[in-house]
Amino acid sequence: LMVMQRIFIFCALFLSVVYATDPSSNSTVSITIIDSTRTIDGDDFPCYAMIGEGKNWKNVGGGIMGLVIPEGEPFSVVYTNNLTNEQTIVHAHGMTPPNDLDGVPYLSSLPIQPQRSQYYQYSLNPDSNQGTYFIHSHFGFQFGNGLLAPLIVKGEVPAGYPLSTELQSSTDFVMLLEDLCPHATEEAKQKLEHAIETGVAVPRTDINYNLSESPGDCSSWLTYLSLAYDFKETWYTPDGFSCNNLESSTDSDVRYKKYLANGKTVNSPNIVSGINFQKPIRYRVINGGGMT
Repeated sequence: LMVMQRIFIFCALFLSVVYATDPSSNSTVSITIIDSTRTIDGDDFPCYAMIGEGKNWKNVGGGIMGLVIPEGEPFSVVYTNNLTNEQTIVHAHGMTPPNDLDGVPYLSSLPIQPQRSQYYQYSLNPDSNQGTYFIHSHFGFQFGNGLLAPLIVKGEVPAGYPLSTELQSSTDFVMLLEDLCPHATEEAKQKLEHAIETGVAVPRTDINYNLSESPGDCSSWLTYLSLAYDFKETWYTPDGFSCNNLESSTDSDVRYKKYLANGKTVNSPNIVSGINFQKPIRYRVINGGGMT
């Protein structure tokens, strides 16, 4: 009897997983997180990418793919981590799911391990959740290496909202701003590691953050070290934390190699075609950049 119970439980769990991860079931979208490469201004950059499948994963304009959710319709997402050797987790910026689905590692939930999946279900309030949002990794600096996508929740324009008639009949176009490739040099890494381990500060003029050994050496770890060093230098004292010298802490800005709008730089902009400019156009601008 116990064996039969175990078989039943296994079959029930198996069927529930199949249902949850089937993009055709209800409004579930399957999003696979992968290692990737992006070519920007002729240079190749190692990065991450989201590959989506399901009826609510759509082109939101300018060649950018994202989640588009109909008005008042709850939706669910299955995130699969196919990164080679990194954990990840995804936060839906602006959404209010249960705390354990908020996507903040080690605070609201554990990261998704490589080759594992996580099921998220969101209930939407049609009176407050419509609007322009985005999903992004909350693990390290992965969001600064391409791990983000728009999230558009459709809905009626609130009564009295300016240009409500035009907005109701408008064509959506999304502009996604993002930073790409946090970086530092190998020399900076060694000096930063030594400073953090020993507590002996290195003069900032002795650390060159802005140059790079090759076009593609994006490094979340180097970025973390840079921030950790700056934090220790400008905020930390042997007696504890001090907030008296806030101005100097602006040196902790993260350096990125590229600043993008819909995947392109100002040197090679994304040219939009096929839009009927005789009808109203709603620009949904998403600032997915960490420093822009």
